[in-house]
Amino acid sequence: MLTRFAGAIALLILAGCASLPQDIAPPSACRILFEDLDREIAAAGIADGGARKIAGFPYLRVNRWLASFRAETHDAERFSVWVSGLQELDRQARRAELANLRGHLDIGDELFRLDDCAARLIAGELRTPGARQRLRERAVVASDYSITARVFGLYPLALPFLKLGISSFQREVREDFAAPLEPAGAGRSLVLWQNAERATRDFVNGARLAREAPRNALGIPELSEHAWIELFNLHAPAFLVETAGDTDRLGTPVWRDGRIALDLETPRIFLQPAYTRYGEEILLQLVYVIWFAERPREGLIDSYAGRLDGLIWRVTLGPQGFPLVHDSIHPCGCYHYLFPVEELKLKDSGGFLQEGVMAPQGRTPWWQIAVRLESGTHYVQRVLPLAEAHADTQHSVPIVAYNALRSLPDGAGRRSLFQPNGMVAGTQRGERLWLWPSGVRNPGAMRQWGRHATSFVGQRHFDEPRLLEELLELPR
Repeated sequence: MLTRFAGAIALLILAGCASLPQDIAPPSACRILFEDLDREIAAAGIADGGARKIAGFPYLRVNRWLASFRAETHDAERFSVWVSGLQELDRQARRAELANLRGHLDIGDELFRLDDCAARLIAGELRTPGARQRLRERAVVASDYSITARVFGLYPLALPFLKLGISSFQREVREDFAAPLEPAGAGRSLVLWQNAERATRDFVNGARLAREAPRNALGIPELSEHAWIELFNLHAPAFLVETAGDTDRLGTPVWRDGRIALDLETPRIFLQPAYTRYGEEILLQLVYVIWFAERPREGLIDSYAGRLDGLIWRVTLGPQGFPLVHDSIHPCGCYHYLFPVEELKLKDSGGFLQEGVMAPQGRTPWWQIAVRLESGTHYVQRVLPLAEAHADTQHSVPIVAYNALRSLPDGAGRRSLFQPNGMVAGTQRGERLWLWPSGVRNPGAMRQWGRHATSFVGQRHFDEPRLLEELLELPR
């Protein structure tokens, strides 16, 4: 059974919490409690790098998804649901921060006190229209691009060279996808990794679960934990990996002797629920993340090689509850590919001043798919029907919540996979030495969900709520 999933679901469901009492004056001790804890966490260097803090509201945090509703919360019920979501983001981050600060998971009493104080502060501090407006104005997520780097890197002068390199790479990818898919090379085998809890493949019932889910005041579908699990099991892709050695085997990130390593004995597929907006529609997204120990060096010098690598695969369900489009990036935010299930038109996404996104395969199957990955680079080579994924070896892999990566055992206590800036320490690549004028911070390094800048030309984030609306024309 999927473990630790309820916390991840709570981040996104935005279920309307029980009405907060409006006659409770927030004691100053509550604000002091949050501020003192923030100082302690900052001093320890263990602040969570996902959802962002909101200045003046230490009991709330925001991500791009919730920030997209700021202008739609002038109705009291909508505002209440929105604030409940902001508070839940803070609670989930603090759960990880407290576990890492205390070195254990027995933090229930502290969380209870924080929950009580958050309720009191929300009830007391957000009574007036002025306070609510200040919250709307401050509940923003800063870009993950550095304007300073673009200024000092003379971005306008670097732009033609960045564009040339990207265009060359994208041309090679299109040529590879246009050519027949070749068997695994000498000394390599094809290994299939698939969800150990595969559903019964009742896609009609799965579509109904997605389509008929009740919606809260903001119009966001509220799925039960069971429904989320069923959808994740139903749409989980298999990964067909061209394998030359241990660097092509799935694993679980762990702390070992003060360094991030990959436990190959316990491979996992990590799950992150998400949503996207398209016009008036709010669509469900299922995000699957796999990890490899490294991208090994090819030759004496390889600027793309480094510790830890992986793939993020996202399934977007259409209004009727069936897959509409798949897309993928690596955990560095690099190599964004679109794989439409239907005939979707790729929009002109900015011309020379904005990096284009590729749909290298055209239409792809939506039912029981396998994603084939290249050895070493872990590039996506093709999306295949599972029945055509002929493997030399097969493995069943459990699926677990992505939230688990925010607090991992490290021998003496607990520690997040991610630094406060959202990066994974020690995963930097040589490419950062010439790609920094793009404004992407630490290009090539692995990142936390919500911190994936995906374009070196222009700006784009993988978790942008209207990303698919920007890139694709959906069928009417």
